[in-house]
Parts: sequence; structure tokens; C-alpha cells
Amino acid sequence: MSIAAGLATAMNGNANLQSLGVTAKNSDAADLAFSQSFSGNGTLPSGASLANVSATDAVPTTKTNTNGLTVTSSASSTLTWDANGNMTSDGTNTYKWDAENRLIEIDYPGVNNFSQFSYDGLSRNTKIVETVSGSVTSTRQFLWTGTHKTEERNQSGSVVRLVFGGGEVISGTSYYKTLNHLNSVTELTNSSSALQTQYVYAPFGKTNKLFGSVEAEYQFAKMCLHERSGLNMATYRSYSANLARWLNRDPIEEFGGINLFGYVNNDPVSNTDESGLDGKGFASPCSCPIDTSGPVDDALGNAQRMLNRYWVWFVKRVGLPNQHGNDPPPIPPWWPGNVCPPPNPGTPDPYSGGPVTMPA
Repeated sequence: MSIAAGLATAMNGNANLQSLGVTAKNSDAADLAFSQSFSGNGTLPSGASLANVSATDAVPTTKTNTNGLTVTSSASSTLTWDANGNMTSDGTNTYKWDAENRLIEIDYPGVNNFSQFSYDGLSRNTKIVETVSGSVTSTRQFLWTGTHKTEERNQSGSVVRLVFGGGEVISGTSYYKTLNHLNSVTELTNSSSALQTQYVYAPFGKTNKLFGSVEAEYQFAKMCLHERSGLNMATYRSYSANLARWLNRDPIEEFGGINLFGYVNNDPVSNTDESGLDGKGFASPCSCPIDTSGPVDDALGNAQRMLNRYWVWFVKRVGLPNQHGNDPPPIPPWWPGNVCPPPNPGTPDPYSGGPVTMPA
């Protein structure tokens, strides 16, 4: 058997133990039981330092290890914007925008290092081209179903990823998602239920991949992570988890709140905003943030406000005139195409004043 130093000589000199064939040596390090483990914290200045860690056994014998540590002080960043409220620099990267206030390029330190973004007529990101030192290193093209990416193709148009609600097929291999209450992906498993990738998140979305080489398309709060820049890309805006804010103004302006850059009213552990247009609670049984604790008319009002915000964005983006001007038409939120469940028949309709009428 192997034991800590200091007992080997006594044990080897015991005749009773010798007769049982017990011998001891002290050349192996002793294992410390987990219940006896310890930790400590120290304050180090910026720059290089030496930290000594010592342990003493019962002999007493003291062993000291010296570790070299380097603490890098955080550099201050100067944020800049253009006249439309689009961030043009975060102190490290620079950002370029089109006339529709959509992010079209991120420039990184060095020469000819950038990411370029393309969009369709509904402002959905359809292509990302990565360039390093002047050479294109990857081209990703996306197909959408409504407001969600459902397919990725490479530069030649071959399908490399299919995205489903409960998992993804990446290069022909199926992976299954584990989601938390915010619909953030915390795990990817394969068809044998073996864990392939695991993520943890800070409250405002900074992502830490604990292990694994497989990347989920949607990660924090059902937003796509652009790994090179670290941005979380919602359907209509890009969000910086490092800054805990959007890079540009809310496309629906003050209809989404007076803070045009704020993320979910500074409550990221209870709310999400996968579109970039509105923060919503995760506990709602449908896409409309209905307050089920209040009267029915309050719930309908919440649903209508959500519908209003999307309508305002649509009118501003597409420019369609309607008989109500820029005001949304009085469409009940339970009309076909809206996923919110209808109220009970006979409930007063806040739009007409009469009982709820369902479409034929």
C-alpha cells in the first residue's frame, strides 16, 4: 500500500504487519479527500505576480508550489454612433449600416478582417460572409420560415444544417436540444442521448461553452450567436451581451419603450426578445404577453399592444397605407393567423363593445 510520508518506516518495522504481508512506501503523493479540500482568494495587482500555495501535513512537512499569474486590466472602451443611433464602434470593432439601419458589416482589428451580412425584403438575414486577411473563409446562407431560420446552406448551395424546435440536423447528424425557461439551449445530445455540447449563460446572455465542438444555431434566449463577433442576432436587430444592449435603436421606436437600446427592461432572467422588437415574459402560453392574472379585457389589451407594435414596424418597413393611417386596424388578437387562444364566447369585445364573434 502507499501512504503519506512519515508512516512508512513505522509500518514496515511492525512485525505483526510484516507477518500479514503489509508493506508501505512513501514515494507516492497522498490523495486529499474531497471533504478536506480547501480554496482561497487573493487580491493581485495588474501585471505579472507570483502566488505561493503551501500545504502542511501532520509530520509536519510543508510543501510549497509557486505559480506565476498575470492579471490584465480591463481597457476602457469608447462607444460611438451615427446620426441614426446605429453603433459605429465599440472600441474594438467597427460597424457599418445600410439606409434601412441594418447591420451590413463588422470590421475587426487587422487588415481586411470583416464579416458581411445580407438581407431579404423582410429584413431577415440571408447570408453571412467571413473574410480573414482578404480571403473568404466561409459563406453561410439561410432560408427562413416566418421569423425563424430553418435551413443553412454553404457557398455552393448544399444544405449543411436543418433547424427544428427540438433539435438540429448538422451535416446529416441529428442533435437534440435541452432548453431552459428562456428557451436558451443548455445542452445538445446525439441520438444515443450522449451529451455533445453544454452551455451556461450569464444573466444578460454572455455565453460560456463548458465543452463540446458542436454549435447550436440558436443559443441564448432563442437568438442566433454570431460566434466571431459575439453578437446575439435576433430577427431584426443585433444584441451585445457584453454591453447588455442592442446596437441600434428599436425599429418600432418608442412603441417598444422609451429606452430604444435597452434589453427587456433590464430583466433578462424573466423576459426574452427573439425578434428585437419587444421584450416578453417567458411564462405566456402563447406568443402574446397576456397577463392572465388580470381581467379579460386587460389581457386582450396586452395582446393588442403586442399586435400594434408589429403592425407599426410593418407599416414603417413596407410603407403600406391603410384606412387607419399609421394606426393599427382593430383586428382581434385571436383572429386566424394569431396564435393567441380566444376568450370565452360572450366575453365583451373591447373593439366593438358587443360579444366576441369568431370568424367563419
